[in-house]
Amino acid sequence: MTDALETTSDDINVERNEVEEIIEEAKASFIESGSLIDNIKNRDMRTVKIDLGYDEVNSEKLIGIEAALGQLRNILDQAERNGSGVDELKKVVAKLKRDIKKANAEDAGEIQDQIEEGERQISERIALLEQMAPLRAKQIEMDMAADEVRALVNKESLSIELRAIPYKIARGAARRARKTLGLTEKGIPEDRQDEFEEQQLLELAFDMVGRFRDNRNGRSGTKLSLEEIETIRDFMPISQSSKFFAAVNDLQFRNAISESAIAQADF
Repeated sequence: MTDALETTSDDINVERNEVEEIIEEAKASFIESGSLIDNIKNRDMRTVKIDLGYDEVNSEKLIGIEAALGQLRNILDQAERNGSGVDELKKVVAKLKRDIKKANAEDAGEIQDQIEEGERQISERIALLEQMAPLRAKQIEMDMAADEVRALVNKESLSIELRAIPYKIARGAARRARKTLGLTEKGIPEDRQDEFEEQQLLELAFDMVGRFRDNRNGRSGTKLSLEEIETIRDFMPISQSSKFFAAVNDLQFRNAISESAIAQADF
């Protein structure tokens, strides 16, 4: 009779099979998750999404509508604040009218003044709130107009997702900029510094574009060519090209801060 604590060869084989299954599962999981090199290279990086509009006519129209809407909202907000509290004032006046019946002649005169002032404020606030009705209707009308123009602007736009890049790739952008400009000597000549920085920014933008969509025709992809990025710089409305390259600079700056924070972390 075999003791309950006795281990048989069959038991050992079962345990060995279970261990092998666990190992195989772990291997499969590791393969699915990618190699260490792939995991490091493709680690999560900071991203930013921007929309660049190139319909200058409607963009200018939208700016005008939104500016007028902003002014109208301020007027309505101020009027609403000044016209609020009618119900509270009515309660105060009602209480004063009850109090005046019990007051002596001297106090009654003062209370009557308060009643009249309260009723004056109530009338003014009600009139102000009534004046807001057509302004509210105007706001709705302008909101609808803004939405229509905004839809046209959005259609004539380019949606881009930028992704921060590691230091090594950023250095590659600098090397390509030097090569494009024919800078073979060590360092950057002072009289070509601006030219180099502009070309380097183009190369950085090329590396950082992770996804794009042309909303006019639905064309999308993962990269823009250097020529397309130059076109953004040279032919997009200045406000939009500035927005694009400012986002490139800002994203790389924030990435540098993140790298510094990681370097100082105590893991």
